[in-house]
Amino acid sequence: MRIILGVMGIALTAIGLFLPPIQALLPKLSPYPYYRQLLVRRSFYATGALFVFVSALYGLYLSTWITLVITAALILIGELLLVPRKVIPPLDQPFSRIIKPDDFPENAVVVGIELEGRSRAYPLSILPPHHIVNDSLGETPVAATYCPACRSGYIYSPLVRGMRLTFEPVSVRRRNMVMRDRETGSVWQQETGICLMGKFKGEQLRILDSGMCNWRTWVHEHPGTTICLRPENYRHPSPLGRIFGKLLDRGPEHIVGPGLNGLDRRLGQHDFIVGVIVAGIPKAYPLGKLIEKGMITDNIGGVPVALVYEEKADRVRAFKKPGKGRQALQEPGNGSENWFAGKPEQGESIPVVRQWWLAWSEYHPGSELFD
Repeated sequence: MRIILGVMGIALTAIGLFLPPIQALLPKLSPYPYYRQLLVRRSFYATGALFVFVSALYGLYLSTWITLVITAALILIGELLLVPRKVIPPLDQPFSRIIKPDDFPENAVVVGIELEGRSRAYPLSILPPHHIVNDSLGETPVAATYCPACRSGYIYSPLVRGMRLTFEPVSVRRRNMVMRDRETGSVWQQETGICLMGKFKGEQLRILDSGMCNWRTWVHEHPGTTICLRPENYRHPSPLGRIFGKLLDRGPEHIVGPGLNGLDRRLGQHDFIVGVIVAGIPKAYPLGKLIEKGMITDNIGGVPVALVYEEKADRVRAFKKPGKGRQALQEPGNGSENWFAGKPEQGESIPVVRQWWLAWSEYHPGSELFD
């Protein structure tokens, strides 16, 4: 009995320590453990410690001392080293400034946004290690988010019911990051912007118009832009930060987490796609095929659309034919081919998502796929 209690104590403590990855493996799990993650973790620690304490009442043998040491070590590691907000620290009000175009690698990929005459670039060298940048452009707050688990990047307005929220990563659910706002503790799905549990349950963050391209293109199109940078002499809050940075960069390339809708095997799970939603219909286009063709013309729900890959900019853009009602609802071949062959950028811009297929197919099950 003493040994059984000791083993159970270690197991419960280990569950508390590795709660975030365990959550990622159980997509049907209630959002509650995300919402009260710290409480759940410490409950496992306390229960595990209790089991070990009870086992010690049977006698202080060598195995008992080993059990006590292991349990204490797991708790200390969990409280000091593997705290999610320390391992993956969000970047709050980062240092940003105007730099010369040549002061940053011209082919570095950035996520850029322009608001109220101000523009800012968030390099992908900054976003993955932090997942979230809580920032402001002038008086306008923004939350730049990036999920390495599915390679999705969104810039949200953090204003909800008049309250400015700041976010930090929690774990992964359904192959995508879950984040928490510090102000209310509510948890949000990064892919959808929907609050899963908490004060704002059911609310949805508003996506701000942003684009992904290389630095050369962004600074050329937005002279005077600022770029998000870490503060000088920045130090990672965890000594394991560098190790986790490499794991977050390369690890997801070899992992496919479980989802609620199973795997859609029409594409490789780590194939990049460009996703659009037109007339309420989601459709995905293999990025490799778009790069090969340069431009793809299509019809979604009766709306002529064109997707364009700009090689020099490493950018994807999508447009639909301008017009209202029946003027826009034309099949290609009924006059819209002149628009496609000409300048599709004169059409109405469509938001595009550039991410792995494993996430798009999970959150848009049965999505149309360009063949």
